[in-house]
Amino acid sequence: MLVDFFVISASGLAFRKLEAPLYGYIVLVISSKVIDMILEGWNYTKLVIITSSKTDAIQEFILDTLDRSGTALRSRSLYLSREGETILTVIHRKQLAELRQFVKSIDPDAFVIINDTYAVLGKGFKATQVS
Repeated sequence: MLVDFFVISASGLAFRKLEAPLYGYIVLVISSKVIDMILEGWNYTKLVIITSSKTDAIQEFILDTLDRSGTALRSRSLYLSREGETILTVIHRKQLAELRQFVKSIDPDAFVIINDTYAVLGKGFKATQVS
């Protein structure tokens, strides 16, 4: 994609027109998204790992508002050497913005990791064929 970006930019310099590179960038972004969706599938989910001092409120939000479940693990901060909990949950990508906003509002210092997840087996998720 980086090479494509430079080729499109060079075409703009060569032809001295702004219109062609702009269309090229739009096509590049759209084609990248379409290829990703074909390879990854339409219904990918998000694995969210949250380390916070307010895990009880976050857990309640995940269970009651998002109607999802998760796992709470005991953890210890390597940097602060403090004991706590880490929440692991898998949510639909449409729920991600709502969860991020809630976590940010309740604990701005929370440590949140978000990963794309493509094969989730279990209650509440579409059955996936495993080869």
